Amino acid sequence: MRFPVLIASMLFTMLTHTAMHSSNLIHDFHYSRMSWEWNAQSNTWQGILRVFTDDLELALSKTSNESFKWRLGDELEHPDSDSHIARYFMSHWKIMDAELVPLTLHYVGKEVDYDITYLYIESDPTSIENEIILWSDGFCELFEDQVNEAATETPEASGRHWLTCEDPSQRVKFSQDD
Repeated sequence: MRFPVLIASMLFTMLTHTAMHSSNLIHDFHYSRMSWEWNAQSNTWQGILRVFTDDLELALSKTSNESFKWRLGDELEHPDSDSHIARYFMSHWKIMDAELVPLTLHYVGKEVDYDITYLYIESDPTSIENEIILWSDGFCELFEDQVNEAATETPEASGRHWLTCEDPSQRVKFSQDD
């Protein structure tokens, strides 16, 4: 009778240990949310990107070929993390005009709230177009099921758009004429 209890106890311990350690590396879904809002006073697009902190750290390690711990939001955060984050963002999220010309975007900064990191972005001053193209392949190099939601808000319209690894761009029209 002791042997089955011992086996069950060992099996439970191994499964618990495996689950605890694997949960630090992966989560069930791969999702980011980019909110773009038109600021009429500054004539800029202002954005907030919400990402899982562990996904961002994994992407930074993969793209920089560095194996150190980024420790985002920690007092031991890597000193070059902001420049790496800016480079990663600029490579994987874009707003383009109707002629597919990318707007110039600037990384403003970040806030880390444990498992979620907020990235703040702003475009150069521009004119609001009747349409824009949103593009993102963020984290697709890591996860084939990645979904990058992009929300837009202007005085005329708002919407939510799904950008996936298979379909990373969406044309967004703001005029009601079409």
